[in-house]
Amino acid sequence: VGTFQEQSGQGGCTPCAPGTYQKNTASLSCDKCPAGSSSVEGSSAASACKPCEKGSFAETVGSICSKCPVKTYSDVTGATACKECYSNLDQTGATVCKVSCPPGGPCLIEIGVTFFARRCSGDIGVGLDGTLGTD
Repeated sequence: VGTFQEQSGQGGCTPCAPGTYQKNTASLSCDKCPAGSSSVEGSSAASACKPCEKGSFAETVGSICSKCPVKTYSDVTGATACKECYSNLDQTGATVCKVSCPPGGPCLIEIGVTFFARRCSGDIGVGLDGTLGTD
C-alpha cells in the first residue's frame, strides 16, 4: 500500500508520488488525487488527498498544490485555479486581493494592460484625478 511496481514481478516497490495514492498491494500504478487536492509521497488511501489550502491550487488530477503566482490569489480551499488580482504585484500564495502599498504611498494598479497611479489608504485608492475607487 502506498507503493507500486512498474512491472509485475519486479523486485521492490516505488512509493506513490505526491498527488497520488495506492490502497492495494501488488499494483502497477497509483491512483491520482482529484484536481484541487494533493497528497504526500507514499499515500495509501484516497482520504490522504487533502484540499489545497487558501493561497494555493492544483489545476489537474494527480498534481501537487502550488502557491498562487503574483497577480493572483485564492480565497477558498480546494482551488483548481487562482483568481486574477492585478494589484497583487509582489506576493505569491495570496489569500485576498488588495492593494499592496503603504498607506499614503504611491502605487500602480494594473487593470488589464492599463496602469493607474493611486495614493493608497488601506484598500481605497485615490486616483490622480481625485476620484475614489476600491481595489
